[in-house]
Amino acid sequence: MAYPEIDLIINTTPKKIEYLRKCLFFISQQTFKNFSLIVVNDGNDEETKNLIDNYSKKFFVTYNSRSNDLCVSRSRNIGYSLAKTEKLVFIDGDVLLNPFAIANYKNHLEKKNTCFWGKYGIVYQQISEKNIHDRREVFSNKLIKKYLEEKRRHFWLYLPYIQGWSGNFGLRKEVYQLNNGFDESFLGWGWEDLDFSLRLYQKGIGFKFIGDVWGIHLLHDKEGDFYSDQSFSKNSSIFSQRFSEEFSNFLNLPDEIIFSELSYLEKIGLIDSTKKEIIRNSFFQARKNFSGEITVSEIKKILGK
Repeated sequence: MAYPEIDLIINTTPKKIEYLRKCLFFISQQTFKNFSLIVVNDGNDEETKNLIDNYSKKFFVTYNSRSNDLCVSRSRNIGYSLAKTEKLVFIDGDVLLNPFAIANYKNHLEKKNTCFWGKYGIVYQQISEKNIHDRREVFSNKLIKKYLEEKRRHFWLYLPYIQGWSGNFGLRKEVYQLNNGFDESFLGWGWEDLDFSLRLYQKGIGFKFIGDVWGIHLLHDKEGDFYSDQSFSKNSSIFSQRFSEEFSNFLNLPDEIIFSELSYLEKIGLIDSTKKEIIRNSFFQARKNFSGEITVSEIKKILGK
């Protein structure tokens, strides 16, 4: 049997086994099925291995595990090294792809020198186990519909790399290689994806934000070492020292863009008017005080945390 046309690379950890279970179910529902499944586990547990083994009857499956090192960049680079096709799709193991996503990626990835970012809505309420297999309910979530309709074009237009989140994206193998993959200096949560997207952008790679490969990012706790302030601070420092000018550009976006983004977040119910004002004031204070290096406290103020 010939090897499939696309490699789908999923990064996961043992703590996210239940999210991965849902992720794989939606992968099994894809209308286009001629793709391989490469799962890279930042950890080494039998439960995840057994789950992946169950899918070996449906797909070409490659499974890789290692001792937990909190390096999602390494997971993606390992996935790339195991891929055999020219067309690569990466998703996080807590993302549910819509049933036409891989078919649409297949067509988009005919285009070279381009990275395709498949946006995903965030589910701020848990999808019930009873209805997780009913894709009509899952993909009719009102919050996600609003997210897709808005598309947040004001940010994409000014600084497209800011929206280069790595939970759902596709590119050709030579583009990934041109960028030397993800930087494994980043450990824990944050900034490795913006670092990757910004380096692509600076190399002249085209960016396409496409709605027909969208998915849903499941709500999960941000606890443990991966989400520690220490790792976030280190990652922030790496990024800010490398791209201080670009981050300054972010802080100096036109006021109307900032107001538009905050109004959008208020419209879809993620913040209320009080929170909106707090974030607005924090953002402008950070703009005033930005010294060329990002600190945890500075970022948390900007994010309104």
